[in-house]
Amino acid sequence: MFENATIDLGHGARLVRNVSGPCQEPERIIGADQGADARMQIRTWPSYEPTQLRSLTDLANQLGIAQLLVKDEGSRMGLGSFKSVGGAYAVVELVRRYLEALTQRVVNTAEIFSGEFRNLLADKVIVSATAGNHGKAVAFGARMCGCQCRIFVHGGVTDDRVQAIEALGADVIVVEGSYDDSVREAAEQALRHDWWVVADTAYDGYTKVPVDIMRGYTLIMDEVIEQLKGEALPTHILVQTGVGSLAAALCAFLQARLGEDRPRFIVVESVKAACLQESFLCGHSTIVSGPHATSMLGLAAGEASALAWPALRTGATAFVTITDGDSAQARHLLAIAHPPVSSGPSGAAGLAGLLRILSSETASQSLNINQHSRILVISTEEDVEALAQPSKTAG
Repeated sequence: MFENATIDLGHGARLVRNVSGPCQEPERIIGADQGADARMQIRTWPSYEPTQLRSLTDLANQLGIAQLLVKDEGSRMGLGSFKSVGGAYAVVELVRRYLEALTQRVVNTAEIFSGEFRNLLADKVIVSATAGNHGKAVAFGARMCGCQCRIFVHGGVTDDRVQAIEALGADVIVVEGSYDDSVREAAEQALRHDWWVVADTAYDGYTKVPVDIMRGYTLIMDEVIEQLKGEALPTHILVQTGVGSLAAALCAFLQARLGEDRPRFIVVESVKAACLQESFLCGHSTIVSGPHATSMLGLAAGEASALAWPALRTGATAFVTITDGDSAQARHLLAIAHPPVSSGPSGAAGLAGLLRILSSETASQSLNINQHSRILVISTEEDVEALAQPSKTAG
């Protein structure tokens, strides 16, 4: 079991620090070069543009830190979240490998996107489970390749998220229960009908696609390093997580790329679904039973990915939990920042984790967060709810 120090942050939130210290184990999942092909391919897509890295100087001064950087994923490929560099990439890779096995030749993505193989792909069905953003990414990838797509959601997924998935050409199936129930239902239906599963949750016997998703996610941190252009790297990075794929991918990438010079890495979870923090406390992967009642739907997962858990148990500096109220406060601060950042409940969770840590002098000191700290958070989704609201005029 890893040594830890637990600090109560109030309102059910807590910080669990990895006293044992990070090690190099995550390189087994994503080494220094293992995501390079994914990053190279995604950069060739017609819809690709790097997302903005914003420096919020006024908010940094307000929080008493040297710098606050926000990687704004809300504009990623027009899908509103970071998921497209993972889910869509995994779909394209799945299709590419199938076509290469079928044609016995090298197939590139330009050929797939051109429609050259649509007659071979029209009856293929891609399936996945989602709380919203991953489903859009998978549907986007399926549409680019010319496949059918079916997305499973649980009852807590909002109508606007369902409609956004359907707008990308996918059929949406609603499942009773939690996100984890929708994952299981998608896997069972896929096995029954010989559909292709693109899930970001790894489990026994299912790792290839989740690894592809994680390799795609490394593009986000690769862009950050490029955008800093030789400037000082962050001292701390806070990344929110549900099943853990994004956090594990970025943590492993940083360890492989920067080694001992990497920033402190802090995992942020909802108090209602802290499967990684609980797993760290127990010393083994642990399921947190539901209901995972939180507005942060992207964080509402009770079981960590089998790939994410081993990467983060050794690579993370600390695990912090937050409330829905913390997320709401962070969303507000981002919305009024200069420049403003549109961020949804899950998207603002990284900043919410920082706010919760800064509320405790003991927690801040334990992580060496002070006036000299340069903090990076990732706004993983745009504020779709705000976009859906009717505009208001004064008077």
